[in-house]
Amino acid sequence: MSDQQEGLALITFDSLDDEIVVAELQGRAVSTWAYSFSQDGQQVTGLSIAGVEQACRESGRHGEAIRITRHDWRETDDAYYGTVEAGRYLVADDGREVLIDTALGSKREGKLKWSKNKNRWYTDQFAFEKALSKAARNAKGKLLDDKLKARVIAMAAKAGQVRQVGPAETEVAEKAAKKQAAPPPKERVQSDEARRRFFATTGEMGLTTLAAIHARLRLPCGGRGNHKDGDPNACHALSERVRTLAIDGRGTDGAWEFATRVLTGQEEAPWKAPLPEDEPPEPHAEPLAAPREAWGRDKDGEEQFA
Repeated sequence: MSDQQEGLALITFDSLDDEIVVAELQGRAVSTWAYSFSQDGQQVTGLSIAGVEQACRESGRHGEAIRITRHDWRETDDAYYGTVEAGRYLVADDGREVLIDTALGSKREGKLKWSKNKNRWYTDQFAFEKALSKAARNAKGKLLDDKLKARVIAMAAKAGQVRQVGPAETEVAEKAAKKQAAPPPKERVQSDEARRRFFATTGEMGLTTLAAIHARLRLPCGGRGNHKDGDPNACHALSERVRTLAIDGRGTDGAWEFATRVLTGQEEAPWKAPLPEDEPPEPHAEPLAAPREAWGRDKDGEEQFA
């Protein structure tokens, strides 16, 4: 395998292992022991994180136990770093064990991830667990000989537990890895997530137009006037209030969180406009913007930034 093939395999397998780590944390069954994809006319196959664990069990059945002996981690503003030491023990018939080899594995897991499906950045809530799980995978994998790995891959193929990875998945993994090498500032992602939570709340409350949202927030416009999404001459009271709140020290994410609490009645609106009487918002008020219009929503109706 060339260096380029090996690099793409590592990127692809690492990305696919994310799904297995999350599935195990959520108590879902995992049946993928190996991955396989074609590159430049060659078939590239390797063990998944679950396959490494299965190989360790097979090693134990043949008299060599592989166990974690030490683990450590540290956190920075943008990532978790996991370090794991594993040992291989020769197990005698009487149960005595002798340590015959050790290996270190490490893994950096970024807190910000890129979602191609939703075309946006998000905060990975499982970054810590992924860092330690993959560090353990790397340490244990170093103690497995190639013959054992090949045997487990053959077992996986016989049991239908090899995941065939298509060109689209390898391309997505490669692009995500390149993008995540230079993530945006954490504050930018946090403000985007807070903004999405705000609009998700408006949807849950049945507030489907900007006029209805402005009226509920008791903004000075009271939900009256031009609130047509995408119209530069429309009322911008909400965005103006969010900017003001952000400047006041809350930050943009804090401003959207505060607006959400005002929306749900947990906070008093500082602008304190009187609630409109029985007069509803103008009858021609239109639903919120279609995808990628003024509010920058994706196909699922969530706000996004490029």
